[in-house]
Parts: sequence; structure tokens; C-alpha cells
Amino acid sequence: MKVQQILATNQEKSTRKTILFLGLILVSVGINYLVPATFSSLFFLFCLVIYFFSDNEPFWLAFFLVLGDGFFGLFGPGKVLQSVIPGLPEVEIIQLYILATLVKAFRQKDHSPPFYYRFLWVLLIYLVFLIVQGYVVGISMELNIQFRLIKSILPLFLLFSIPRLFLKPKDYESCMIYLFPIAFFALGAQIATIATGLQPIYLLSLSAEHVDTFELTDERIYRGFFNVGIVLITTLGALYMLTKKQKSLSTGYLFAVLIANGLSIFLSATRGWIIGFSFIILTYIFFISGVQLKNLIKISFVGAIATLTILSVPELRLQTNNAFKRILTLEAIVEGDLTAKGTLIRLERRVPRVMKKWRESPITGWGFSNEYFTYADGHVGNHNLLLHSGITGALLMGAFFVFFNARIIIRSRNDFIPLEYRNCLLIFSVFFLGWFIIHSTSWQHFSFYQDPNVGLIQGFFFSWAACIYDKAGTERKKTKTPQPIRSLKSFSEVYA
Repeated sequence: MKVQQILATNQEKSTRKTILFLGLILVSVGINYLVPATFSSLFFLFCLVIYFFSDNEPFWLAFFLVLGDGFFGLFGPGKVLQSVIPGLPEVEIIQLYILATLVKAFRQKDHSPPFYYRFLWVLLIYLVFLIVQGYVVGISMELNIQFRLIKSILPLFLLFSIPRLFLKPKDYESCMIYLFPIAFFALGAQIATIATGLQPIYLLSLSAEHVDTFELTDERIYRGFFNVGIVLITTLGALYMLTKKQKSLSTGYLFAVLIANGLSIFLSATRGWIIGFSFIILTYIFFISGVQLKNLIKISFVGAIATLTILSVPELRLQTNNAFKRILTLEAIVEGDLTAKGTLIRLERRVPRVMKKWRESPITGWGFSNEYFTYADGHVGNHNLLLHSGITGALLMGAFFVFFNARIIIRSRNDFIPLEYRNCLLIFSVFFLGWFIIHSTSWQHFSFYQDPNVGLIQGFFFSWAACIYDKAGTERKKTKTPQPIRSLKSFSEVYA
């Protein structure tokens, strides 16, 4: 009974946090779209100042991530801008947030560096080499180009700053509590756009720009995808919190987040994302969670109801049919058709173009040079990494990924660590593999430069994994009796 009271109290606190957070988001929507730009700019700068003197890191990280990644089709990349230096392009507010985190982080004295900290310094040294190489090979010295270079490198330093600011597992969980509702708004934006042919910003009459409309047909599919970063990280968050024994949110709510994310991904008809997400969920169900058959039936039932509801709308039904057709074109690749029945130019056109240029400088690539920016293509992530950093950079980054996952998996197999923490650790490795599939088949996510949204997600992910890694080590010292190795459950164990 006492445990139930604690859970009820935790869920009540989570609800209050969510309401406060969504309230600030709605106020921000009104200020960004309905008041003069000068007042809007002052408001977001004021929020940045409040953050700088605040200790509530989870709240503000979630807030600035929403500004950068979007909310029901509003905000998003390049939408909340600040003019910093006259004559230069405006800066996204999330970039200024990243800068503020660096200042706050390096004022912190009491912190435990993540287990991969030294490896980060190796990557940082190679990053400096790529910058120097870019100037040697040739890069435009125009101020706007130099400014863009700085902005593309800055998000990488979140790998150093977030571990200093988020010190406890609870900090990461709190951030997820704020972000989970955004997953539902992302799905809502996807459904509204497909059903009406208009993005929410036009439906709500919040933009004076030319209205972009589209019409679905049997041959024309909608390829939009809202809140890419938040859909990604809330998938990890929901799986992690499902695995914890003491939950601050109900199991049903967490499953709903996963269903919403799955529907958003499927309705985007993005094959790489569908494959990566499916890998994460199926691996979690079969080898980590130990989900009972009755609970799996409940989840399937809720998912089926949501799917049938969506299919009741003609436009959504047409989008669903087109999405299935697009997924089935992957069979053509297996049969030797690199164009996947004319729906894919990645293998036939993009890869050869990038690799031809890479062969001119295979060892170290082209760095941050004009040559690289001319031939860069994020649609082919691994090939683009080779073009930018060469074999050396690709091997260094690959070694970091192997090191990161190997340490996590080894610790998760330790008998003296409670099973809960071992399974939580495994989630990070499983999630990373699914994420890497997305990087390899859809759009580049791992590189020696980054856009602010993905940079924030990456810094958060690696820091969270390191925090749980340390927590598992602490629990190991408390455990006197070993527990059997059951982190990777067999199929029969799951459904016993």
C-alpha cells in the first residue's frame, strides 16, 4: 500500500511539472507568433538569463529543445532566432542555450567525468585537425561561412557540458517527463497535416508566408516528419522508465508514448526510421523487458485501436497504403534493383558521387573545406563521414562507439549488479544500434560537426548512459549476493 501511495504521489508531481512546462510552451507560442519580433526576442533572451541562474537543468533543456525541434508543427529549426552580431546571420536561441551550458558546466567543480571522457579528447584532437585541414585545403573566409563553421562545431561540446550539469538519474528522468507530451503533439501535427493538406502553422493562421499545400494521391506520398529529435529521445526515455521498478509515470502512459512515436514514424513513410524503430522495439520486447503475454496483448489491442482510428480518415488511410508500398520496395533492393523501383537514389546516385570525391583524399578526407561542403550529402551518412574525416576519422569514431557499447555490455553482465540496472544499461546499447541504423539508412546523425537539435540529443544520450553506468557500479558495491545472469532473456523466458 505504501508503495502505491509513493507511486501516486510521484505521478501527481509529474502531472504538475507537465502542466507548468506546457504552459510556458503555449506562452512562448503566443509571444513568438503574435507579438512584434523585438518583444519576442527580448522574451527568449529573458528565458535564457533565467536558465543561466537556475538549477533546474531538466526543465530548461527540455524547453530549449522544444524551441529548436518544434511543437505541433510550430517553432523548429531556424524559427526562434536572435541577432547577435550585425551583418551576420541570426543565431537560433538553442545555439545560445548551448553556449550558456558550456559556461555553466565549466564553473562546476564537483562532477564525475563519464567513463568515455578520455576518448572524447582523442576525437576533439582530430576535430581540431579537420578544422586546420579545411583552412589548408581551402575554405571561404567570408564572415558568414566562418560563423556557420563555429555554429556547426559548438553543439559537439554538449558531450562535455551535459555530464557536468546532469548529475543524477533523476535529472534525466525529469527531462523525459517534460518531453513525453510533445510526442503526442508531434503525432497530432502529422495527422492534421496529412488529413488537411496544410501544416499546423497555416491551419492556425500563424504565418503570413505563402501557404504550402499538397494533395495525396496513389502515386504521391507525404514525407513530412515532425519533432525528429524528440521522437528519438522519448523512445529511449519510455523504454528506460518501463524497465525501472519504481516508476514516476504509469505503464500505460509510457506505452502510449511508444505507440505515438511509432505511428509518427510510420506515417512519415521513412524506411530507415521504420527499420531502426522496429529493431529497437522488437529487441527490447524479446530480449530485455520480459513483457508478459497478457501485457503484450493489451499493448497490441491499444495499438490496433489507434491504427483503426487513423484508418477511418480517408487521407490517412491513403497515406498508410502508400507507406506500406514504400516499405515493400525494399524487396527490389534484395533482388538487385538499387533504385527500389525508382523510389531510391541513395545507392545509385548519391553514394557514387560522394565516394568518387572521397577517393581523392581517402586517409583524412577533406575536413572543413569548400571541397567538402560542395560534395557533402547527409543522405548517405557513413559515406559522408568518410568524405569529411577520411578512413582515420571513421575508424576513430567507430572505435569510440565500440568502446562505449562494450563497456556498457560488460557491466550489464556483472552478477553483482541488480538486474534492473543491468537491463537499463542494455537499453542504451540496443537503442544505439537502432539509432545507427537510422543514421546509415536515412540521414546522417554522427559526424565531427552537428546541428543543435541532434547535438543536444547526442550529448543527452551519452551522458545519460554514463550516469546509469556509474549508478550501476555504485549498486554493485552494495550487493553482497550475485544474481543469475538474466539480462538477455530467451524467447521462452519472455513468454513463460
